[in-house]
Amino acid sequence: MNITDKLNSIVNYLTTIRIYRDPQRVKNDTTEVFRFFPNLQPCCAPYNRGGHMVTLIYLKGTIPIVYQNVTYYIPVVVWIPETYPYVPPVVMLDPTPEMEIVKNHPQVSDNGMCHHQYLSSWTWQSNISQAVKYLCDVYSGYPPLVSKSKPAPPPPIPLDPNRDSPPPYGSSPSTNGGGGGNYSNWNQPPPTYQESIQNQQQYQGQGQQQPPPLPPKPQSPSPSQQQLLREREQQQKKEIEQREQLQREREQQQQIEIETQREKHQRDEALMKCTEKLQILLSQFYDTSSKAIEDYSENNVLLAKQREHLEKEKETLKKDTDYYQGLIQSTTDQIDKLSVWIKENESKDDIDIDVVSSPKDPLSRQLLTLVSEDATIEDMLYYLDKALHSNRITLEEYLKNVRSLAREQFMIRATIKKFKLI
Repeated sequence: MNITDKLNSIVNYLTTIRIYRDPQRVKNDTTEVFRFFPNLQPCCAPYNRGGHMVTLIYLKGTIPIVYQNVTYYIPVVVWIPETYPYVPPVVMLDPTPEMEIVKNHPQVSDNGMCHHQYLSSWTWQSNISQAVKYLCDVYSGYPPLVSKSKPAPPPPIPLDPNRDSPPPYGSSPSTNGGGGGNYSNWNQPPPTYQESIQNQQQYQGQGQQQPPPLPPKPQSPSPSQQQLLREREQQQKKEIEQREQLQREREQQQQIEIETQREKHQRDEALMKCTEKLQILLSQFYDTSSKAIEDYSENNVLLAKQREHLEKEKETLKKDTDYYQGLIQSTTDQIDKLSVWIKENESKDDIDIDVVSSPKDPLSRQLLTLVSEDATIEDMLYYLDKALHSNRITLEEYLKNVRSLAREQFMIRATIKKFKLI
């Protein structure tokens, strides 16, 4: 199933179920999961949540881990709750019959539920693909699944001492009736000469299927037989010492292996904790960097708009500058022309302004004088009224001055009227 078919299945499930709070987010995050983990397949099934059955979407398949430079694929099931992404997904191991979950694994419960600090500190910005990636990294250091060990073959049936099969050379029959097997009981003393003779006679008699003959009376061993017995006893002692030495070396080797395994487990556990902390720090740095990048991108867009606006303002100012430069140049040209004209038409003699502005004939000069005197008297009457209202002068003084000024003004206006009639 390619990624398009998987997405179509997700869309069909979301359309059919209609319980997810954010279907678009589920679609986007599962698309990212299919891109990074193509072995996961979308499915839909009822999920038991505290005795309440609810139909949910889940992803089933295998995820890769690299253990000791070898890639393994462990089966998992990722359940997506209806309130995703506000709650984390539920990741479960799905071991095959040939697999079993590692006991007391720090990242896996006995029921197969996967744990990680990324899941325990879940936020709505987290996603499924990042959680699965963290689990792959952790399980690469400490795999959660192992192959089931094959059952050991049953122990061999102990030999019956009453059977006619001969015992091995240099061995004595087992006294516990248990797992003596083909090994000697080294805690017993070596056989005596009589027992050795009887065993040899029994062994020789078995070839003829006859019971061994009993000696009429014990015989004393010869010197060669005594030497043989001493050599056999020494050989057995050497074998016993060698076996004890091998046993001690084996125990020491086992102890060394146990210490090595314990140190390796402690080192792997410390490495796993460091890896988790680094992953959390990287995730936090990624979230912070992503937010900063988004802010910087928005600032870049805003700066680009401001730059475009400033470019337009610059062009407008340039046009205005060119226009006003033209006006300044035109005005300067006009000033130069006027300066030239003034120089050309400038009078050489000084002109008295009073002479130029005064009337030419005597009547006009007399009329100008009378009009100015009439205006002066009018101003004086005005200020007399203000002085009376402000109590600066008395009423008698006011009437006296008004009477005098009015008489004078009457005479001036009568004279002006005569000038106008001329």
